[in-house]
Amino acid sequence: MDLDLTQARNLLLAGTVPFPSLFPAIGVVQITEGDLIVSRDGKIKTTRLVISRHDQDGQVGSRLMQQSDVAGIFVPGAKDEHGVFQMSQAQCVDDFDEGEWFLDEDVNSTEIRSRLNLTDDIDISTARSVLRGIVFVPEDRGTVYTVEVSLRAGDDCLELHRTRSCCRPCCCCCCCRP
Repeated sequence: MDLDLTQARNLLLAGTVPFPSLFPAIGVVQITEGDLIVSRDGKIKTTRLVISRHDQDGQVGSRLMQQSDVAGIFVPGAKDEHGVFQMSQAQCVDDFDEGEWFLDEDVNSTEIRSRLNLTDDIDISTARSVLRGIVFVPEDRGTVYTVEVSLRAGDDCLELHRTRSCCRPCCCCCCCRP
């Protein structure tokens, strides 16, 4: 039995979770190599990683997963009159037929660069990656989730003041003064 693109996509993405998790939000996608310490003696394994980052309300959430665990990546956009792919700058996906799908073995930097006509000098492997999209991972695969929160210098002190739990000698909160 032969499946068309939509049927194959539905089959390959069944049981997956989208990242960023604010579906259908679009995040920055990074494809890179990383060293994993895989034993107590410090043995290192270099592996391909995919990172999905999303900014919201002063927080940056990053979801890191092994490239081999990624079922698909959707990059919204369209080709211009010269055949050059233009990535969408929208915050969310409106139409999952307007863009490029990378499924199964196509989830790799070589294939993505080729189909999107990205030259080697265009960054898709660091935090400055220009690649934007949604990453789909089977729900039972391991991921690492980190959150960076931007605060004003006094925000930490204010929170401690509200909870009356501050006792740092360097703090200027009135709750800490005798």
